[in-house]
Amino acid sequence: MKIEKEHMACGAPSGARKCHSCRACPLAAVLALLALASAAARAAAPGAAVRDPFWPLNYAPPKPEPPKPEPMAAPEPEPPAPPPKPEPPPVRPVTQSEWETAFKALSVSGIIRSTRPGTGETRVQIMINRNMYGIGDAVIITNRDTRFVWTVGQGADKPLELKQAEALRLHPGKANKNAQ
Repeated sequence: MKIEKEHMACGAPSGARKCHSCRACPLAAVLALLALASAAARAAAPGAAVRDPFWPLNYAPPKPEPPKPEPMAAPEPEPPAPPPKPEPPPVRPVTQSEWETAFKALSVSGIIRSTRPGTGETRVQIMINRNMYGIGDAVIITNRDTRFVWTVGQGADKPLELKQAEALRLHPGKANKNAQ
């Protein structure tokens, strides 16, 4: 029975072979525990890098560079306010010579007088620049960035005449297709 007690003291099961040195069994267990504890301490240590087993002896990987701070952007000065737009030049009045020049651009082809047979009503029309106009109609033409307007009226001695109504200066480039 004494032998069985020795086996139990070293931790071997009762049916197993006897350990060669019963004194070494507790020592091996203690060394295994110390190895596990040191491995756990290394893993738990902050900043401890895990060593690659294929690295050469005494090799340490380069430390990562700390992040560089972003350069401070200088505040951009506000752009100066744009200069105020100059006021447009005053509109110069239309002269009588401009009216005469524009009137020369009108091509009067003829005057037509017609009477309705049933009522006896007489109607007078004038053809200007291939368009028919009656009494009270407006004749409009644009000449050199100025729009001229005449009204068709009936004079005392003439059947029809053109009376100056309005002249309006246009911005350059806004003239219509009749500009000359």
